Amino acid sequence: LQLMTVATPVLTVALVPIVSRLFERYSTRAVVASGFLISAAGHLVEWKYYDSGRWIAVAIYLHQAGVTALLLSGFWSLFSERFDPAGAGAAYGRIAAAGTAGGIAGTFVAERMATMVGTPAVLPLLAGLHVLGSIGVAIMRGAPTLLPPTVQERGRMSGVAETLRAPYVRTIAWFVVLTSASSAIIDFLWKSNAKASFGGGPELLRFFALFYGSTQVLSFVAQAQSSPVLQAL
Repeated sequence: LQLMTVATPVLTVALVPIVSRLFERYSTRAVVASGFLISAAGHLVEWKYYDSGRWIAVAIYLHQAGVTALLLSGFWSLFSERFDPAGAGAAYGRIAAAGTAGGIAGTFVAERMATMVGTPAVLPLLAGLHVLGSIGVAIMRGAPTLLPPTVQERGRMSGVAETLRAPYVRTIAWFVVLTSASSAIIDFLWKSNAKASFGGGPELLRFFALFYGSTQVLSFVAQAQSSPVLQAL
């Protein structure tokens, strides 16, 4: 678990330049939709070779913690490109709440499948959900763009070094680094103790499903009420 905690951000950082170049060469929508399909195929491969040894556990962990995080980031990038700031601010809470509601349903289904069928059955479920995610992103092609970027704005786009010269961006970057480091340490300690208490297999997956399901219920309530708060502020 220590190695995976370190390997996940290393993998994510290594993939960011590749994904960024794809965003520059192709549309964000096409890259994200294709990414969901590739991710779905990866889950099916993991399901087929689930009992092949320790390496498959490494692949699943890095897939979920690293690659899925990039897909989520790409989705929000796609969303931010299509809405003006005022409209986006009002809709962020509702979109996040809808995602949390889906997470609540997903954790319940995963817990039932792990208990009744077995832990490996969760992987085809994830593959199917990622296919649906790809279809949903592809459908956004017909949605109107409320904040179309101009040619001049595209011409002014620059790399990471140029972007980090902005004081606001540097502040946000440091904030993300510090909070991510803190949460990674807490997450490692929590998962280590959960593994020691519940062992492996369906019982451990059931515990995680119930825990994340409970926290997502609280998150849903907060996100559902965030739109009026954002508008008031």
